[in-house]
Amino acid sequence: MQKRKQHPFAAGIIAAVTKEFRQPKAEQILFSRPARMTEWIQEALPLELQVALWLFIDLRRAEGHCVGKRHSFRLTVNNGLQKVVHTQLFPRYKRTYWLKLGWPESGTVHVFDDGVRQIMKFAEER
Repeated sequence: MQKRKQHPFAAGIIAAVTKEFRQPKAEQILFSRPARMTEWIQEALPLELQVALWLFIDLRRAEGHCVGKRHSFRLTVNNGLQKVVHTQLFPRYKRTYWLKLGWPESGTVHVFDDGVRQIMKFAEER
């Protein structure tokens, strides 16, 4: 993949995502574990999309749900909007988000969470 200039961070995306969740202690739970990502993720995904994917996991935890060890995010573009389908196998979970981004992306991203740290990578990466 070709390296490109990072899209400016859009604070509105965090506001839109967190507005949906009414947990008073959500701010304390967000980014509660060391989060790592591969170089390919850092270069290929816009910063606001990287942050949104981390937030979707942490906000699920803030809602009090059991969070699994593997999260999958299927990214597609539909009418210029970014469609993100967040799934996990156990416990079974599926939720769709629609985001307006400067550079929508397509692909599949996995996040592995061992309870101590999290790592984000594309499905094609080993």
